[in-house]
Amino acid sequence: MPQALVLRSQAVSLGPDHVDSQLVSHNLGCVLDRLGRNHRAIELLEKAHAVFLEALGSQHPRTMTACRNLRHVQVAPTAP
Repeated sequence: MPQALVLRSQAVSLGPDHVDSQLVSHNLGCVLDRLGRNHRAIELLEKAHAVFLEALGSQHPRTMTACRNLRHVQVAPTAP
């Protein structure tokens, strides 16, 4: 987890709407999902998916992966 936070802080220089910045956010969202922090994971994955969709299109593998991961988190039970 600390490595993901370091990578996320480095991505700030690219801007929040850069595809590479959102790739870091997407990956952090997946980690947070595994830790049971679904609400924050959904926020990160929704933003990443929106940026990927706009920048790369709906058929790009990165966009499709983000969409699949977002659906997974949205239907997963939330931790108490």
